[in-house]
Amino acid sequence: MFTLITGFILLICSLAVYFFTARYRAIEFEERLSKKIDATARLYADVDEVDARLLRIIQQQELGTIPNEQVLIYNLQREEVYSSSENAFFQPDKEFIEDIIREGNYFGQSGIYEMLGKIYEGKGGTFIVIAGGYDKFGLSKLRNLKNVLIIVTLGGILIFLLSGWFFTLRALKPVAGIVSKAEQMSPENLHERLDEGNGKDELGRMARAFNQLFERIEEAFKLQKTFVANASHELRTPLTIITGQLELLLLKPETEGHVKASIEEILEDMKRLNRITNALLLLAQTEHNSNDMTVSPVQLDDVLWQVINELKNSRPDIRFHVNFLTPPQSESDFRAEGNALLFRTVILNICDNACKFSSDSQVYVSLDYDNKYVKFICTNYGKAVPAEELKFLFQPFFRSTNSTGVRGHGLGLALVDKIVKLHEGQINVESASEKTTFTIEFRHSLKG
Repeated sequence: MFTLITGFILLICSLAVYFFTARYRAIEFEERLSKKIDATARLYADVDEVDARLLRIIQQQELGTIPNEQVLIYNLQREEVYSSSENAFFQPDKEFIEDIIREGNYFGQSGIYEMLGKIYEGKGGTFIVIAGGYDKFGLSKLRNLKNVLIIVTLGGILIFLLSGWFFTLRALKPVAGIVSKAEQMSPENLHERLDEGNGKDELGRMARAFNQLFERIEEAFKLQKTFVANASHELRTPLTIITGQLELLLLKPETEGHVKASIEEILEDMKRLNRITNALLLLAQTEHNSNDMTVSPVQLDDVLWQVINELKNSRPDIRFHVNFLTPPQSESDFRAEGNALLFRTVILNICDNACKFSSDSQVYVSLDYDNKYVKFICTNYGKAVPAEELKFLFQPFFRSTNSTGVRGHGLGLALVDKIVKLHEGQINVESASEKTTFTIEFRHSLKG
């Protein structure tokens, strides 16, 4: 925009310079022709000793002769009575002569030649005098000026473009710094602030407004983390006490059958509520305590076997099929970088989910690896998730239409998604034709 505005102004100025210079050249040439007419007419009409031949010789000897100069004199009958040149460079038409008679003083052009005509009254009578020629030097200077203006205009626009780009970068550098710093802000570094500079100009005021916003956001996050910590204690403690008391009642032999059945139902609901609470707390902690996460090399194959053994105890009817797509060459091939407890949570939730929705009581689990990732793949056969619901699958408390009759709380996959993103991994789900496959990739680790 800066270049367009300044370039347009420069172009207007250049056109104005060229226009007024061209106008001045025409006026100056007209004045030269006027003087030539006056001098020639006086000699021809008022000096008896000067005839046409002598006048022609005098004009040829004059200094400052115009290139291809020609002076013509006509009587009032439109008859040519004198010509300064034997070779006619131009010939005014009848209309031009009539314009001179009508105007008394008329300037015109015929091709490259410019002509001025005047009515002259002297002792010898009244004549029509026309002088003309080719303003070679004036037009040459005008062409040179045009070339100079074109070069100056284009060069000026280029200079404006480069200088505008340079100074704009310098002017916007503080803005770029503010944007870059703001993009780096996250829940983990909300204590950092933007540089306010002198704090008096517009950028300083904007940075101060951002800092005040970050202070309010940081305070809100602190309150939220405090709530999570308090909720963790306040929810877990009574749930654990109630669960323990119910289990103790079940162990007493004098407990009646119907009472015992009610307690078992209550106990099952309490355990389910406990699992929901733990999932919610773990989901909140993965969002707010990523800096405190313990990271180390983890053998995903070991974690997988632990999860399978645990699920075999709780789901004895499920049969697991384990496959290594790429045979491991060393112990580190299935080693990923991350938190062992969170990895276990991911694999447990995915496998448990496959157990719930498996129609043939079989779950197919695979491990694979490459130079960048360790891949965990889990497949089950059963009612597929509708394609339009796949994008909502990782939202908290969302349950697809294929989950009717299957117990759950809709937090497992949301927790899996958060943990995978926390470890900068990737998760993909495909569900079609009675087959659902989850593929999770974690960053490979070759550390010992």
